[in-house]
Amino acid sequence: MQLDIQKLGKPKISLSQKVKNSVKQAVSFINKFEDTCAEIAIDNSYDYVVCGHIHHAEIKNIEKENGKVVYLNSGDWVESLTALDTIMVNGHFLNIKNISLQKKLQKMMMTP
Repeated sequence: MQLDIQKLGKPKISLSQKVKNSVKQAVSFINKFEDTCAEIAIDNSYDYVVCGHIHHAEIKNIEKENGKVVYLNSGDWVESLTALDTIMVNGHFLNIKNISLQKKLQKMMMTP
């Protein structure tokens, strides 16, 4: 017996469309967040903006009409196990890279 959901007074829904829309909204939020952070940093004459906890690790240059900035996001430790690894000397970043803590944890677990 096949159940017709419309006979129960409920509209048909597309699960795949709901998932696609959710992903599009998340990507849009992340892009707006990055742009807003970059604009604030540029307006304040900063060279770097370092953020975290939006679950999207990223290092990139962002250029706007009024300047440019290096945007860094550490991602998160829970979902993607990412962090930023930095070396600072005299107030300047010498080496910034996004590291996967998952790879480091795997190596630690394999080492006796």
